Amino acid sequence: MDFLKEIKKYNLRPSVERNLPLFLNSCVGWGYTDFLKENYGLSFKVYGSLGRKNYFNSLVNQNFFAKPLNEIYQNRQKFYALRKKALDYFKEFRLKYRQLRNVNDLVYFKFLTENYPVYFSALGFYNCLWRFFGHKKVHSRLLKNLSAERTLLAAFYPQVESDFKKRAIIIGRQKKFPGDLVRYLTRTEMNSFLINGRLTSPKILELKRRLKNYTYLHLNHSEYVTSNQAVFNRLKKEFSHRQNPSLIKGFAVYPGKTRGIVNKGGRASGKGDILVVSMTHPEDNSVLKKYSAIVTNEGGVLTHAAIVARELKIPCITGTKIATQALQDGDFVEVDADKGIVRKIKK
Repeated sequence: MDFLKEIKKYNLRPSVERNLPLFLNSCVGWGYTDFLKENYGLSFKVYGSLGRKNYFNSLVNQNFFAKPLNEIYQNRQKFYALRKKALDYFKEFRLKYRQLRNVNDLVYFKFLTENYPVYFSALGFYNCLWRFFGHKKVHSRLLKNLSAERTLLAAFYPQVESDFKKRAIIIGRQKKFPGDLVRYLTRTEMNSFLINGRLTSPKILELKRRLKNYTYLHLNHSEYVTSNQAVFNRLKKEFSHRQNPSLIKGFAVYPGKTRGIVNKGGRASGKGDILVVSMTHPEDNSVLKKYSAIVTNEGGVLTHAAIVARELKIPCITGTKIATQALQDGDFVEVDADKGIVRKIKK
């Protein structure tokens, strides 16, 4: 597999960043392609990522689902039916998951291998909506409802990952290998592990290499992964060359224009600071009101940052993809949330 060739061919671009392992990433890959197509008539077609231990940056091309999603949205009956389907699939997954408390670890892994991609296809449907709506004007009630629904779905996988990590450590103790390595199997490899009940010595060495770096691709109903450092470095270099840090564009989700000092969330907020983060979370609510504007790498009109910005009535730009890489603590910037642009300026 020529990873660089395929990623260029399908014009994949860095998207969301997550502090999560490869197994979840792989299930997202299946969920956003095969399962999203089967359940909702949409697909990212190709899904890739660059990752390491407890981290990945997904690579996607949202143009693949834009046209079919527009057709779905124009057919309101179908649109609302698919929303209901996504919520129903999530509720079914959540119900079945909560019944797993007393099952053994291999049964638990089998359930996730079979059902996690279905859950991510439902979440993927809402994530397609956040990208699709972008700059579009949407009725406030619909926007509020869609935001609440997406938040409901997105809030569940952290619980799953916490449980999965605990069970992985236990299974490792039983089978005499570092249990956390199980979380760096792909979904296909997890199926093999469940059949064979063991990891070979070469596979353990490969999983350890993935903790340092890996490149992942889901393409044509199959998945590919390499821990080749040269491949990883070439792709990192390729994407870094495409960034223009002096002018950053995203989705303007709440209007307004302000200037201030960049604060990436790692220090106390000064008066008028601009929060620049990958994404915001509900647990951040108490501190978000201290900032004069919010800029995020991820999201659109349905994400948490957009919801909070509308409540606080502060300028907000989401989905910039590169804000946290291009901006540093202390930079002086202008946030133009009327146009969805962030500029670095001199004081």
